[in-house]
Amino acid sequence: MTTVDEVLAHFGVKGMRWGVRRSRSQIDSSSEDHRNASAARAKAKKGGVKALSNKELQDLVNRMNLEQQYSRVIPPSRGKRVLTSGAKFAGDVIVSVGKQQVTKIATDHATKVVGQILKK
Repeated sequence: MTTVDEVLAHFGVKGMRWGVRRSRSQIDSSSEDHRNASAARAKAKKGGVKALSNKELQDLVNRMNLEQQYSRVIPPSRGKRVLTSGAKFAGDVIVSVGKQQVTKIATDHATKVVGQILKK
């Protein structure tokens, strides 16, 4: 016979209550700079660039420049290249099979038409 201790298992966060959600600040793991830039971007989208202070605008532009520089420095991941190569290969296969099928259908049709003409 098994006891409750052997059967009962707890999955989740210690102290978690049913129906109580954690706040976004506990879940969000982004940096403070990212949060500030996102807030400035939303403020600029809502009220235009004139709604931003010099400090907010400078932080936003600096963050965007750093993100662009990072994307240029870091090479694309190998997974994307493999996916692109695989997609290219699959596309080539589909095109070649399509060409073969069209050629076969056209040849069969032409043979049928020529056979009918010769019978007359």
